[in-house]
Amino acid sequence: MSSCAAETSGGPSTPPWTEGCGRKVGDTLCELTLMGYGHEVEAPYALERSLRGLVQSAPRPHALVLLGGSWCPSCRKATQFLVAHHGEIAPHYTVVNVLVEGAKPTEPARKSHLDEWRKTHKTPFAVLADGYESPMAARDALGFREVALVVDRATGEVLARESTLALLWPALTKTR
Repeated sequence: MSSCAAETSGGPSTPPWTEGCGRKVGDTLCELTLMGYGHEVEAPYALERSLRGLVQSAPRPHALVLLGGSWCPSCRKATQFLVAHHGEIAPHYTVVNVLVEGAKPTEPARKSHLDEWRKTHKTPFAVLADGYESPMAARDALGFREVALVVDRATGEVLARESTLALLWPALTKTR
């Protein structure tokens, strides 16, 4: 069974996001309901936030979506880098940080992880994680930690995707 398949009483089934959903350039970002904090620094916590809705409501023409894990040292470094460079990237991209893993790679991120992430990194951008009803859905749909995507606000199309922010960064700086 693939990592995108889910067990049901009738055997394995394929979630609607197995095809597309941002797994490759040209895909349209699927509708994922996540929990977390919105674009504003003082945004309140919400049990249901639409990833696609956040991208579509972004004030910039493109969104930079960074996947991470709260346990992951390189994910922490990537987020710290984005916080440090937010002033130069914010005029061009709206940043959305999605924690797809919690304290371990096999555990979903929860509100406590989001709160710790925002407090530690002082993120001036949206920080999200899977909702309680759908643990690991974001990772299954979008990919594992450290993946970075550029998404068109109007269409939801993935314009660029790399396995790390470091690999995507040259393309981000070139298009500004």
